[in-house]
Amino acid sequence: MACDTFLPGSILRVFRGLYFHYGVYVGNGKVVHFCSTGDNELDSASADIIETSLSRFSKGDFVSVDTQEKPLFEGEEIVRRARMSIGTKLGTYNLLSNNCEHFANWCRCGKLVSHQKNFVDSVINELLPSGSVGRQLKDIAFSLFSQEHKSLQSVYDNQLSLKNK
Repeated sequence: MACDTFLPGSILRVFRGLYFHYGVYVGNGKVVHFCSTGDNELDSASADIIETSLSRFSKGDFVSVDTQEKPLFEGEEIVRRARMSIGTKLGTYNLLSNNCEHFANWCRCGKLVSHQKNFVDSVINELLPSGSVGRQLKDIAFSLFSQEHKSLQSVYDNQLSLKNK
């Protein structure tokens, strides 16, 4: 794929077999994404926001542009938000609550959104029993996620305000 295929600020995704990996195309064949700097892309201990080549991001797999969320910002601002986050952790990487899709969507629209995580939530919702115990388990799980989500949103927003000073 040619680098000029994507516009700066495009949210890119590549299928990894069980999930999509997301990043922000920043131009000149470079992508900013939240991932492990080690061999295992999902290793939270070494996760960081990094800028890599498009080929390293894709690992030879097909790359597409994600359009699930409407951008709140123009491409230049999306790139700025991504680049100012390089080298930060913006909270601890977590597959369900703070992953590469959350980061890419925060750059694009200012919200921590993961459609993959929402899908997992819907599957869990279907699998848990429907009685009062199941309902209580669901309420506890979603309450805990909601509290962590609000906290992470403030971490991301604080990072933006610190970099703007």
